[in-house]
Amino acid sequence: MKISPENDVDFYHISVPKGGVLNIVVRNMPAISLVLSLLSTDDVRLKNITAMTYNRTVDMLRLPCLVKAGQYFIKVESENYAVSAQEFTVTASMDSFDTLEWNNDTANATVMKLGPTYRGSIFPTSDYDFYRLTLDSNQIVRATLDSFSMKPNFNAQIDLLDFEGTQIDYKYITSGVSNIFGYSLKKGTYYFQIYDVYGDASSELRYKFSVSKDTTDPTEWNDDTAHAYQAALGDTMKATMFPVADIDFFKFTVGQADTIRFSVDSISSKLPSFQMYLFDKELVGLGSANDDGQGSLRYKKYLVPGQYFIKIFSGYTWDGESSEKLFYFTIKTGL
Repeated sequence: MKISPENDVDFYHISVPKGGVLNIVVRNMPAISLVLSLLSTDDVRLKNITAMTYNRTVDMLRLPCLVKAGQYFIKVESENYAVSAQEFTVTASMDSFDTLEWNNDTANATVMKLGPTYRGSIFPTSDYDFYRLTLDSNQIVRATLDSFSMKPNFNAQIDLLDFEGTQIDYKYITSGVSNIFGYSLKKGTYYFQIYDVYGDASSELRYKFSVSKDTTDPTEWNDDTAHAYQAALGDTMKATMFPVADIDFFKFTVGQADTIRFSVDSISSKLPSFQMYLFDKELVGLGSANDDGQGSLRYKKYLVPGQYFIKIFSGYTWDGESSEKLFYFTIKTGL
C-alpha cells in the first residue's frame, strides 16, 4: 500500500472469529509519520499508535490489541498529511501463545481443574487473565505460576477472589522463577486474577499456571472443629502447618479419667514458634501451651471421660513462614 495522494487514508476490514490478542503490523515503513488505528464497525477508535519520523528506531510498527470476537476496521494514515510513494505492507494475526483469551473478567474466566497446566500471557497493557476453580470439598491447594518475563521493574500480581469477586489474598510474582502459593480453601468456587500491577507491560508477560491439591499433610482438611481430625490415644501423627496462618484441629475421646500427655515435636527449622489450645466438647478452653524454644512442646492435663479438641497453630503468619512446617503430634495417657 501507499499513502498517496495527499490526504490518502487506507482502511482494511478484519473479522476476528475468537477473542484474543490481535497483532497488527506495518512493515517497510515509509519516510513519513504514520498513525495506525483499530476501529469498531461504528467508527469508534479502540486503540492507536503513532510512529513519528524523528524517533523511529525500527522499520516496523506494531499495534497489539486485546479484542473479543467480532468485526473491526484497521486504519492507516499520515500524521501530517504527508505523501509517500513507498509501498508498505499491513498484516494482522492472532497471538498463538495465549489461546485462552478472551478471559479478562470473571464472566469469561477460563474454567480450570486441579492438576493441569494452563499457558497464558499478560499482554498488551492492562490485560487481565481470570481463572475459575470450583472445589467439591475443603482442600489445601498449591498454586504454581512460572513466569518467563524478564522485563525490568517487574510488577505482576496474582489475586485470589471469592465467588463474588472479593479479594481474599494477593501475592506478587517474581520474574523468571517458579512462584508457589498455598491456600486453605473451603468447598466452593474461586477466581484467580493475574495481571501487571501498573499496566506497563512493555513486552509479553508469558507464564504457565496450575493449581493442585496439596498432599503433604494427611490430616487435612482440619481447619475448624467441624472437620477436626480424629486422633487415637497413643498414635503419633505427622502434620503440616501450610499455608500461612494454617490451623490444625484434632479431636480425641477419653474413655476413663486419666492424665493426658500432649507433645508436639517440630521436624522443620521453618517452624520457630507454635501454640496449642485444649477445649472440651462445648469448646470451653481448658488450657494452653507454647513451644519451649527448642522446637518442641510438652503439656499434660487431667481429664474426665468425654470428647476434647486440640488446636495447633504457628505464632507467626507472615509470608516468610509460608513454606512447609512439619511436626509430629502425639496424645498419650498416663504419667
